[in-house]
Amino acid sequence: MRFTLPTVALVAVACMPRQSFEAEAGCDEAIHSPVWEDRRDVSGSKTGVRCKGSGCAPQPPANDIDELEMHFSNSPLYHWIDGNAYGNCIVFPNGDYNCPLAGLRIEGRRKFRCLTKYTANDLRANTRLPDVSTTLLDFVEANIKRDLTAGPFTG
Repeated sequence: MRFTLPTVALVAVACMPRQSFEAEAGCDEAIHSPVWEDRRDVSGSKTGVRCKGSGCAPQPPANDIDELEMHFSNSPLYHWIDGNAYGNCIVFPNGDYNCPLAGLRIEGRRKFRCLTKYTANDLRANTRLPDVSTTLLDFVEANIKRDLTAGPFTG
């Protein structure tokens, strides 16, 4: 199976959560899907994504990622780091999304695709997110301090 992890840019504020999808995401799926935040340390019980290199930012190519560690769950163990082979990941751009949301524009940039027995649905079903921000919508609302479902964004 394959899944993608796009980064997300939010208008002038660059937010860096990661998401996984089976294929290209539509806006509704992207906005209501779980996110994993970038972290400095995702060892032990800490979940999230640790990424080093200029390719971790939304615009530069994924080839510029120096190191990537993804830790979604301990039970079952979903912890990927260079050297642990669970499948084959390839640089795979051009699965971006660009979605309007209450006067904002949310853009996702696909960086790579992994061919593995694990699916994006496996990650979503077995991940315990410790943070308040569980979906992209929650993450955006927490970062701009506004309820985007309550009405138009007025700045």
